[in-house]
Amino acid sequence: MRIRLTVTVLLLGAVAAAQQPDTGILLNLDVGYNTAYRNASWVPVDVYVDNKQRDLTGWVEVQVFNAGNVLQSPTYRVAADCPQNSKKRFRLYVWIDNATRVEALLYENDRLAVDAPAYVEPQPIEPQDFLAVVLDDDPLNYQFLYEPLRRYEKTRRLSREDLGSSTLGQLPDRLACYEALDFVVMGDVDYSRIQPTQRNALLEYVELGGTLVVFTGVHAQRVRDSWLAPHLGVEIESLKTQPEALYRAAVFGDVPPAQVDQNRVSTSAVLREADPNVLVYGKNDVLATRNKRGEGQIITLAIDAAGNVLQDDPRYTDLWSQILASVRSDFRSLSLNTADMTFVNNLPQVSGVTIRPVSDVLIYLALYIGVGIVLNWIFWSRMGRREYAWLTLLAVSFSFTAYAVISGTSGIEGRQSRHSVTLIHLGKNATLSWQYTLNGILSARVTEISLPVETPDVLVREAGVAHAAGNWGMPQSSFQRP
Repeated sequence: MRIRLTVTVLLLGAVAAAQQPDTGILLNLDVGYNTAYRNASWVPVDVYVDNKQRDLTGWVEVQVFNAGNVLQSPTYRVAADCPQNSKKRFRLYVWIDNATRVEALLYENDRLAVDAPAYVEPQPIEPQDFLAVVLDDDPLNYQFLYEPLRRYEKTRRLSREDLGSSTLGQLPDRLACYEALDFVVMGDVDYSRIQPTQRNALLEYVELGGTLVVFTGVHAQRVRDSWLAPHLGVEIESLKTQPEALYRAAVFGDVPPAQVDQNRVSTSAVLREADPNVLVYGKNDVLATRNKRGEGQIITLAIDAAGNVLQDDPRYTDLWSQILASVRSDFRSLSLNTADMTFVNNLPQVSGVTIRPVSDVLIYLALYIGVGIVLNWIFWSRMGRREYAWLTLLAVSFSFTAYAVISGTSGIEGRQSRHSVTLIHLGKNATLSWQYTLNGILSARVTEISLPVETPDVLVREAGVAHAAGNWGMPQSSFQRP
């Protein structure tokens, strides 16, 4: 009896162990820029794989669900090579629009490598809040960015993601991924690690209305020798080191103090405008320049964030208030959803395919039953040849079916063709544009489509932002032409 009991316990233990979930692979994910994201935009999703089990080759999959727990198309995938005892992060950019749940799965050879998906329930930032990316190896020096937000009447917050030289690979290389950002800050970072595709996307983002802020200061030489220098509109000539009080007086036009604190030293770059259209900020010394490119702007600062120069001066806070106020608020102004709905609602009327209402279907069924069964039976009963009723019913059925196919559809699939409608968003004096394409299936009978839109702004919108030439609103040290 004891032996049987022991064997039974061992068998039950083995079954329980087999049913336990595999904890050798842990899956986790983050949504957004440091968990912050803007709704209806391309959002970074970081999937973390902690593999303590075995070498694994497969892919990471991300799925997005709406409020009705319905999967939103498409499903996003990226190849994943996870050796044993490795920890890896995979970044995917996912379109999120009113999503309530984002899931991540790990596959190996077409089968799940984990028992359950990792998921989060994301919450977007408020529409009036700012979203930025800061490129610097010491991002703690940028806490001053939050000070100008206190001056707004309504509560506005700043959400940001910080990337250093070692994580520049996460910088987007697709233009659409920058659309949600209000501005990008470039500080003390290795510019050479930014790949050509990332550089092109960043510059196109500026052309279409984005704001790029570049710090120089002690690392001015790095900026001057980088790929970004030709786009700044200024020349970085040399460095100047002096007590901060003297530099403050030179920038804001104050009377130089008789005694200065020699322990507070500022190092700034000497900026000379290379383009006559570049605006400058500063009195005797140039603190910042503004170079307008397309619909956007590049702000170059003569100082760096690490030195904390001027960060306790309210006039420096005013400068950043001007920068935030100049950020494009209509960067996402093209109403693609409205245009999409307009075409969808009008497509049946212009495509040659008519969608029948429910009343037509009911009338059709009533006629089919009345003619094919009732009248057919009554007619041949009176003729004394009821056996012909079955043959007539077949003929009536065939006729009604042929009519339904011809009038209710476009026929066989081979007679259909795929068409697209392209929307162009071109800003005033811009050299680049946004392009959206709507695809659909149209009947082969259609040779021409004419779809007038009562509100042209739905499709094309001039997106220029007017700035007063030479003045950003500062009563004294405003941006001005040299």
